[in-house]
Amino acid sequence: MALRSLQTRPQPRLLRSRFTRFQFFWKKTRKKSFLLFFLDELLDSFCGVYESFSGSTLVVRRSGYSLYAEITTQFGTERTALLPGKDFYSYYIPSYSGNIPVEFFTEKGEMRVLVERNLFKKISNP
Repeated sequence: MALRSLQTRPQPRLLRSRFTRFQFFWKKTRKKSFLLFFLDELLDSFCGVYESFSGSTLVVRRSGYSLYAEITTQFGTERTALLPGKDFYSYYIPSYSGNIPVEFFTEKGEMRVLVERNLFKKISNP
């Protein structure tokens, strides 16, 4: 009986390797969840109503991990998706004449958006 229990017991080396695999998986998922939390907070900070000095309005909304923009100018309203650019803060609007760059940044603690050469200032959150 004692011999049989020794044979069925897992080897210590196997236990160690399983434990390190679990530690690796735990670290990886914890890191991934932190990145998703960071991305959630970043996208939430981009959402809101922005106004330019010329009177144009930009409304940025979020659906999942995608951003959508609604730009109202004196010529009308246009709704479009913001496609990701080079980094977390740069996006672009697809257009027939070429992609229009959109840059999110903070200035003096206020969120601002630069669309092509037009500067928008955040006036409210959604």
